[in-house]
Amino acid sequence: MNDWVAQTWTSAQDRTTAPYGRARELRNVVPNPASTGKKATAGQADDGSTAGLNLFVRSQLEAGNTLVPVSEINSARKDIMYGSFRAGIQHSGTSGTVGAFSWYSSDSSEVDLSVISSGASTNPSSAYAITTSELSHANGDDASTTSGFKKLSVPFVASAGIHEYRFDWTPTKLAYYIDSVWQFDIGTSGYVPNGPGFLLVNHWSNGNQYWSQGPPTSDAKLTLSYINAYFNSTSSTASGAAASSGKSCTGKGNGYCTISGTTGAAPSSSTSSSSVAASTSSSSTAVATSTSTTKTSAAVTTTSAAATTTSATVATTTTDAGKGKGAATTTTTLATTTSAATTTTTASGKKAATTTTSSSSANQPGNN
Repeated sequence: MNDWVAQTWTSAQDRTTAPYGRARELRNVVPNPASTGKKATAGQADDGSTAGLNLFVRSQLEAGNTLVPVSEINSARKDIMYGSFRAGIQHSGTSGTVGAFSWYSSDSSEVDLSVISSGASTNPSSAYAITTSELSHANGDDASTTSGFKKLSVPFVASAGIHEYRFDWTPTKLAYYIDSVWQFDIGTSGYVPNGPGFLLVNHWSNGNQYWSQGPPTSDAKLTLSYINAYFNSTSSTASGAAASSGKSCTGKGNGYCTISGTTGAAPSSSTSSSSVAASTSSSSTAVATSTSTTKTSAAVTTTSAAATTTSATVATTTTDAGKGKGAATTTTTLATTTSAATTTTTASGKKAATTTTSSSSANQPGNN
């Protein structure tokens, strides 16, 4: 089943919002598996770099110098509503890009933790917690003038290694964490999402001088080590692993099922649940590629009854810029390891909503 979908669509150049458009391409999503040699260092690839899934922004422009080649992966599931969401990321130190871990429903309903690469090579580095709203959407998709925007100073060099970027979402608030350290809550009416959406990680540039800057003068790389997602589902018949594993609860309407120890100001430890990157286990399946014509699966492997090695896939789907029309796909199989029992909770009684990828090329904070 395809857990994650590498995006292959274009945001055309629109000089009213940014100097360049963005071309999301499969070639910019590159597995970099952990070394399995006898002298291997945990978390490192054969070339000594950080192991994981590399997301590139290329310096060579396309389409008559109007498009920046960028990278993005989305979760196949679109029924994600409430939960704790955590990504291990080494951000790029090459100026001119933005790396983001997000939950997305629409331009006016998005949760985002971003790092601008021009500020990722200093200690402290800067991160941005962004929650979009109808107000930010009406303001040209610029959240920076709203209470849904906060600049964070983090005590490390964001481009020097893997750090965890996390947000916990309940019906009444969003709590942001960096490396399990609570940063702040937002509970303002109109800013806490109340519908389903999907997760994404992207690395991009459109040349906007106030945000991404760039494009980069050399290829820029972001490394994704893992994504851990503990969440409720708006589907009454959750498919795949979530249908047969973990615990469930019954909710009415927008029913919320608590996940012990994952919300509020007190940090909780993270257990590995669903990794889209190469496993550090020597018993993991080697990274391989194959070509097929298959529709994107709606299942995501986030639950496990015991420690085990499983496989997930990142698939590409060519879509009509946000209209969600499926096409022939190229799948890249990545080794994944679930290292502990996990719990996915499900709110029943509500049909899953259909959410499509946005084709917006707006460049302001909060519209990635």
